[in-house]
Amino acid sequence: MCLCVTVQILHSHEDAVSLLHRLKSHLFHNVVEVGGRYFVQTQGIAQGSTVSTLLCNIYYGKMEAQYMTVHEDTELLIRQV
Repeated sequence: MCLCVTVQILHSHEDAVSLLHRLKSHLFHNVVEVGGRYFVQTQGIAQGSTVSTLLCNIYYGKMEAQYMTVHEDTELLIRQV
């Protein structure tokens, strides 16, 4: 028995300015509904955000590179976000 699956992948191309505009909008115009009232989030990133994990990895990677020394022969640094 053979199970065959056809996958269709769509690609869209955007320039850096457009992507930065989308990211800024995502980060600074997040609307949250609480008890039937709507609020604009003004600080932080929503934990359910699609970019939350990515930005966390970038931040931790920069911090690790700046403040930690790992000896590649004898040490292993593992981070789970």
